[in-house]
Amino acid sequence: MATAPQARRAGRPRSAVLGRTRITAAARRIIEARGYPALTMSALARSLGVSPSALYNHAASKQQLLQWIQEDVMAGVDSSGFGRLPLDDALRLWATSYRDVFARHATLVPVIAVLPVAGSPRTLRMYEDVAAGFLGAGWAEEDVAAAIVATESFIFGSALDATAPLDIFDAGEHAARFPAFSGAVARQRAAGAPSAESAFALGLEALIAGLMSRADGGAAAPSAPFGLPRREVPDDADRPYGGGERGAAELHENPQSRGLERGGAGAERGREIPPARELG
Repeated sequence: MATAPQARRAGRPRSAVLGRTRITAAARRIIEARGYPALTMSALARSLGVSPSALYNHAASKQQLLQWIQEDVMAGVDSSGFGRLPLDDALRLWATSYRDVFARHATLVPVIAVLPVAGSPRTLRMYEDVAAGFLGAGWAEEDVAAAIVATESFIFGSALDATAPLDIFDAGEHAARFPAFSGAVARQRAAGAPSAESAFALGLEALIAGLMSRADGGAAAPSAPFGLPRREVPDDADRPYGGGERGAAELHENPQSRGLERGGAGAERGREIPPARELG
């Protein structure tokens, strides 16, 4: 006698439904725990308890995973001040929120810092807000992108600095040979100022002051962005990756190899980035 098929049980499924939110969270956990090279589709599938084929039904490639991570992380960056506040105040709000987000997720800096933005509408929205803020403050259109990149480079470096060991500048037994630097570090500690916080505050104010002086006519209009001499550079010259589509494809395969120099220096010293120091 044939057994009648059992009806599907009503209610929630026994395991969490596989979707973009769950996949993105798992991918971030892998990168933050073991670094970008550990993120593979097979490793991600194992962490989710599914087969790689099931994962590919939702995420077409590792590149798409990175775009999802980019969208997820950039949601915490506040660019709402542009067009609402004076440019200097909008820059402070944006830069501080941006630094705080990546100080909490420092292992993502070498990935996000070099990831193309075409797959991240949220990141493009942020850049649109910032660019409109500069243009509204009277900046020349050809200088806006350079101003954004300069500020963003400082932000990423500051995010990494927030995770550095507290004794990173201790000269140890060599202190007597380098008295100026060692003395400056000692005086800062004696003043009770957290080094990462004071450095970020000082650097941000100096950067904003320089940008604002330029907007106020404090610098003559240069022949090249920010007064740098123009030079012709061949498409593929002196670059870790070539120009054009080939270079973009290589960058997608290994974005971390073009990580920031500050991060690279830490890797060469053989130290892992420790958990971020408490901010604020």
